[in-house]
Amino acid sequence: MWTKPMQKLLAAKIADCLDGSAEGLQRLFAFYREKNLQLDAADQHFFRSLETSLREGTPFAEIFLRIGRETSKSYRKKLVNNLIFNQFIAGKAKRKALCTRDNLVPNFIVVSPTMRCNLRCTGCYSGLYSKEEELSASELDRLFAQIRGLGVYFVVISGGEPYLLKDTLLALFKKYNDMFFLTYTNGTLIDAALAERLGKLGNVAPAISVEGWEKQTDARRGKGTWRRILETMGHLRAHGVLFGASVTVTRHNLDVVTDETFARFLMDRGIIFGWYFMFMPVGKDPMLDLVMTPEQRVGCGRRVNALRETYPLFLADFWNDGEIVGGCLAAGRQYLCLEQRQRGTLRFRPFRHRQHPRQTPAGNRQFAVFQGDPQCLSLQQQRQPETTLHDHRQPRCAAQRRSSAWGLSGASGQRRPGGRSVYGAMDRRLRAPVRRTGGPGVGKDDQRSAKPLAQGRTGVSGIVSRSPAGRQQRCFPA
Repeated sequence: MWTKPMQKLLAAKIADCLDGSAEGLQRLFAFYREKNLQLDAADQHFFRSLETSLREGTPFAEIFLRIGRETSKSYRKKLVNNLIFNQFIAGKAKRKALCTRDNLVPNFIVVSPTMRCNLRCTGCYSGLYSKEEELSASELDRLFAQIRGLGVYFVVISGGEPYLLKDTLLALFKKYNDMFFLTYTNGTLIDAALAERLGKLGNVAPAISVEGWEKQTDARRGKGTWRRILETMGHLRAHGVLFGASVTVTRHNLDVVTDETFARFLMDRGIIFGWYFMFMPVGKDPMLDLVMTPEQRVGCGRRVNALRETYPLFLADFWNDGEIVGGCLAAGRQYLCLEQRQRGTLRFRPFRHRQHPRQTPAGNRQFAVFQGDPQCLSLQQQRQPETTLHDHRQPRCAAQRRSSAWGLSGASGQRRPGGRSVYGAMDRRLRAPVRRTGGPGVGKDDQRSAKPLAQGRTGVSGIVSRSPAGRQQRCFPA
């Protein structure tokens, strides 16, 4: 592995080559072959694919040319050093070294420090969460240190609106200047001064929420939101910040947000990447009229893929692109999300939302426990043996079925002794359908093996069952 000075020189050289010109990328390929950089098979394949794309004139290489044209040189240096070297090369090696069959380290971690927001968007999940407690600066500081100790240098900041904690987050982004942060934001709080600070930091990429054109965006997010986010895009672009769009796809805006005219508009505004999220109904009174039909979901995947093959935008469709990442990311197989504290807890959330967080059974609050130790942030490990999930509405993936709590302890990020982590034994052989218990169409024998543990307003029951070894198992609803 490279030394820090060597890595710094390499990052500067690569940033120089990413100047927005095809000649610059050619210099990068020549430098790669000349120095015979020691990369693993996946990284070597990336370089070969990029070179092939440049030669054939496909959108993949054009994305990197656009990055060179849209970002400042200092920003590109941080992007290369933090995201490419630290996260995808050095960090990947460290995560791999820490991994065992029963202990998988995620590729990235999402932190939601607050659920407060300055907007009241229709159907948003954050409105259901408590606004009373949020993670403090010291707690976030210790958490980021432990995350970095695991070899994870890419952290997503969600919410709520993260820039309500602007001063806290900017100080932490500066302190952890070897990490890279993506922030999900509604874009209304990023003014010219904040955009300038993000440009100087160089390790933050905002993903701005849009719902389509002005009509669709203002209808869901409030009058005037569209105008304000266009101003934000202008500020970010002026200061050389890489930024993207976060699109919630509903039954009513699918044709708009996957239209080629809209994609070209995003490119003209400086957007480099775009995440497409299917609207998911949450809460005790979910808005089902915004949910896409099955046919629309399939069509969304096809339309986003068509855009990806036509335009130099880095696009991802959640959840149609599941096969690209090897299936479901839930329960920490590749992804882990940590939320604000509630009643002394730091909650663990695997890429899904509970139907109503305030109706969570008492035991589920201990899925990941925040210990108020002034010296370290510890997510206490709770053994969760293999269980069968019970939900009358939707199936559960094997990763969720096998999940148990992850333990982070101390600045080094070592596991707490004993038990298994959330990432235990989740190899690809576990992708069998989840056997339901006590639901419609289940045989009498299965129904006798489970009994209700808790009943919330959503009508979903947790169950207590017995493992083959005779141990009592507990499972709570989503």
